[in-house]
Amino acid sequence: LIKKIYKYLPNNGYLIITCPDPFWESFATKLGLFHDDNHTEVPNLKRLNNLILKNNFNLVQSSKFMAPSFGFFFDNFIESFFKFLNLDFFLINQLVICKKIVKDNYK
Repeated sequence: LIKKIYKYLPNNGYLIITCPDPFWESFATKLGLFHDDNHTEVPNLKRLNNLILKNNFNLVQSSKFMAPSFGFFFDNFIESFFKFLNLDFFLINQLVICKKIVKDNYK
C-alpha cells in the first residue's frame, strides 16, 4: 500500500498515517471494547517508520498521541504531561507524517 501511495502522491506531497498502538488495540479487544477486529495488522511506531523510510519517503514526524479519553476537558493536558515525563507508553494512538521527495538521478 505504501508503494502505491508513493507512486500516486504528487511530488512534495504529504502522507499522514494514524493507527492505534498495538498494545492498546489488543488490550481493548480483550476487554470486549471492539466487537469486530477490523485491523489485519497493527504495526508499532518503529515498524511504521521503517516502512516509510524503505519506500523513499522523508519522515517529518513520528510520535504517539492521545491519552485514554474519559471525556475530560483537560485530555490535551494529560497527553502533554505523559510526553513531558517520557511516559509515551500510555498514549493510545500513533502518528506518522512523511513527505514524498523525488531525488534527482543526475550527478
